[in-house]
Amino acid sequence: MTRLLNTPLIFMALFSLCFLTACQEDKDLLIVGEQAGRPIFCVSSFLGKCSDRGDWLDGIIVNKVDMRGQKLEQVWAINCEQQSDNNCVLDRLVYGTVPRGWRERQPAEPLSKNTYYSFNAFFFFYRDSNGDYSVVSGKQFYRKENKE
Repeated sequence: MTRLLNTPLIFMALFSLCFLTACQEDKDLLIVGEQAGRPIFCVSSFLGKCSDRGDWLDGIIVNKVDMRGQKLEQVWAINCEQQSDNNCVLDRLVYGTVPRGWRERQPAEPLSKNTYYSFNAFFFFYRDSNGDYSVVSGKQFYRKENKE
């Protein structure tokens, strides 16, 4: 029995289940508005609800992704520099605006219409042909793309 639990197959199955059920992250990403055509993100520990207290993030990377969710190019990257205080706790974040205590590693590029993006490689969002934004869960994203 112990030997069975140590097999790579069991490990991969558990890892996949964890990924699909979001146990890697106890966070939810919401888009709660726009500012000058840029999405306003809310990262929260409460699924489907933007909390006022925010959540801890030590870095944010936004990538343009293809129809399979594979990275095409990085379009923005920031890191929290002062991790000893509450600068790393964000309740809302405007794309392209660097919060106090954070450092921009790559300046934000404009977000294209009809394009999927990843937020920290775990969350996905889409900008449609009208320029509107919507969050798409990893599960929905892969299910949708596999049907096409």
